[in-house]
Amino acid sequence: MERTNNLLYDFSQTTIPTDTLDDDYLALPGLFGASVTAMMLAYPALTHVVKMWFVRRWGM
Repeated sequence: MERTNNLLYDFSQTTIPTDTLDDDYLALPGLFGASVTAMMLAYPALTHVVKMWFVRRWGM
């Protein structure tokens, strides 16, 4: 099974050296969208709520 997985992975990576991108696309730095910033602000609060739920539910 592991050999099959390795073969599939290696085969999927064969197109990377032949991949081409426009020079205009590479010249400009990428910008983070508002969704990334919102996730960075919301994720800690969400994980805290989930942790507190586990503490209350199972008394950890």
